[in-house]
Amino acid sequence: MSYCIAAQAAQILIIINECGEKSDLPEYTKVLRGTTLLLKYDFLLRNPEYLREIVERENPDASSVIDQPNIKKNFRAETLEMVKWKYGPFDSKLYDALGYLEGRGLIETIPSDSRRDFFLTPEGEKVYLEKLVKSPIHVEYIERARLIKKHLSHLSVSELTDLLYKYPQISGAQWGELIQRSEKNEY
Repeated sequence: MSYCIAAQAAQILIIINECGEKSDLPEYTKVLRGTTLLLKYDFLLRNPEYLREIVERENPDASSVIDQPNIKKNFRAETLEMVKWKYGPFDSKLYDALGYLEGRGLIETIPSDSRRDFFLTPEGEKVYLEKLVKSPIHVEYIERARLIKKHLSHLSVSELTDLLYKYPQISGAQWGELIQRSEKNEY
């Protein structure tokens, strides 16, 4: 699979817009707090089989939402590669995509204490609303991000990491090793 920085940047913009919270700084619209959280959400967005299982385990009532035809079709077999690193799934290309977004004025990264916060600019929100929301290519990612926000955003980064580490494909992988997809994920 060839790498497309614009595609990964679009996914990150979707995550920040859909999973972020209202910004406490007036010059921005949304904020997602922390690289580790962004990576966890990115992994779930890229790997819908993990997303579906975790959402259903954490929220048994969510099965009825996921089984609706317009959402269920979006959980097709797909895995976009990530490796295991210190805190779980990781993709070093994330930093290229963040630079791409920042260079275009769509987000701003602001360090705070021990993490980096990702702020959506008004221009980033405009691109999201005028291009991504209207693009059939991005609809399934938007639906997945909304599921993440609705059913998993209450979890801390540590809790989300613990859930992911229950999967042997993640916990059993060595640092730097690709996280494998199995026929049926079970923990």
